[in-house]
Amino acid sequence: MLQGWSTHEIAKIISSIGCLIQNEFEKLRTTVAVTTGWVWNEEIDLATLCSRLDEKAIQTFTRGDNREPSSPMLDQVVAYIQTCVTQLMQEQFVAQNDDKTKQMIHTERVNFNFRCNTLRVYALALLEEIND
Repeated sequence: MLQGWSTHEIAKIISSIGCLIQNEFEKLRTTVAVTTGWVWNEEIDLATLCSRLDEKAIQTFTRGDNREPSSPMLDQVVAYIQTCVTQLMQEQFVAQNDDKTKQMIHTERVNFNFRCNTLRVYALALLEEIND
């Protein structure tokens, strides 16, 4: 029963971290919209993604060969949002701006990646603590 409890709690933590990552993505998307004048209308819902991954029984926490913690579920969430960021940056309205605007968007993307990685590492630390 303990395994079921911890798996459920880990899935909830990943879902919460997914919501925080989604908020960071919204900041990036807002910056792009303000600087370019165009709105990217694709909806992102990482909480629902986490729920679907949990229903598919995607592994929430593992340890690698060298005892390094990892979370296949969290990795899929991060990969999905990074794909969305890549799509956003490849949009025509982003590519056809002047150098100053492109630099501002690039800086915000770097900041997003930093914050996303910070949240990912924090989540892995929490997951490791639960599993110890």
